[in-house]
Amino acid sequence: MAPAPAITFSEALHDYLHRPRQITSKISLAPVDLKWEGLALVLSLFFVLLHAIGKRRNRALAHKWVQQALPVIEKEFATTAKDSNGKGELLLWNGGDEAVLYASGRRGVESLHAHFHLTPRHDPLLYVYHTLYEFALASPISAARDRLTLTFQLPPTTENLSGVFALVDKSVLQSLRKSRPFDLSFGRLLDLQEGERDARGLSSQWAVISETADLTDGFLGAVGNSGEERRTKLGVQTVLNSPAGKWLESLIITDLPAQRPDEEREPPPLSTYPRLLILNLRVPRSSSDASASLPLLNLATNLLDALDFSLIKPTSTSLTKIRRARTEFETERQRERDRGKKEEEEEARLKRKREADALKMEGLSEKEQAKRKELEEKRARRKQQGKMKAKA
Repeated sequence: MAPAPAITFSEALHDYLHRPRQITSKISLAPVDLKWEGLALVLSLFFVLLHAIGKRRNRALAHKWVQQALPVIEKEFATTAKDSNGKGELLLWNGGDEAVLYASGRRGVESLHAHFHLTPRHDPLLYVYHTLYEFALASPISAARDRLTLTFQLPPTTENLSGVFALVDKSVLQSLRKSRPFDLSFGRLLDLQEGERDARGLSSQWAVISETADLTDGFLGAVGNSGEERRTKLGVQTVLNSPAGKWLESLIITDLPAQRPDEEREPPPLSTYPRLLILNLRVPRSSSDASASLPLLNLATNLLDALDFSLIKPTSTSLTKIRRARTEFETERQRERDRGKKEEEEEARLKRKREADALKMEGLSEKEQAKRKELEEKRARRKQQGKMKAKA
């Protein structure tokens, strides 16, 4: 008797996939019948794997900076958020791409919020969407890039006036002005000539937005030798020209909201908004890079002290200008609100009149209704002719 032919692997696999398995007395299934369900399962597991890797990566990026910065923060602030055991940092996470660290208890500052805005690596679909969207718009800088925003809220004063000043890396200038269209509109983008830049020790990498000349001189020092003492004391240029400078996107002092207050609601007066010192940083990738960025945190504390001791303060003339700009905005905003209310009242009055006229018409005969409509049309024509004559 001839031996049975050997079964190849492909034949065995085909037999395994296509041979029905009895599930119940009436139902039998072969593995090949579940191919789409199997594909969906594989894709789901792959998505979960990417989610876990992306989430772990984002948490590692945030923790690397916090671990390096925490000793400085604990030295400067009396209260820093801790974990449940009272050790280490407590980062409050909102999803897989946002986290915040809180600290308070320091002279010249109400609180610090270190807010991480990270690439949505934990969400592959959202990550692909951002990539394609920015490619389609030819955006020079990604909105979903890894950023760290240090927001220092300053103590309130009688008027809460500080003016608006910003030192911005030119590569993010356009995106920053889009994200803060209201407060930065009060400042003016300065056209610093090369000689003035050199005299202030500022490289061409940086753009300056300032509401008054006093703020420019306060943060950067006056042009020439007269500003050297200020530049040495604050150390803005020293930090910007050091390895830490490459991690800074922008430095902002503001007493206004980033977005124009909502006109549909009753917006609070501008004087109620807190004064803020804001540093927008690129998130370092490694512990050594995080350590190299710490001079920016030290610079922020120097500026807080300078603001608290009035080393950076607009003159009375500049304060008058700052106050007038905000008063003019408040006045114009009130006019717009008054116009809107008058238009709403007029629309309501016309609606009531139309409803009353409709009720009157219902009680008239068809002949009387036709006469009334004709009379109203004649009045409307005469009114329109009168307007045309007045324009002529």
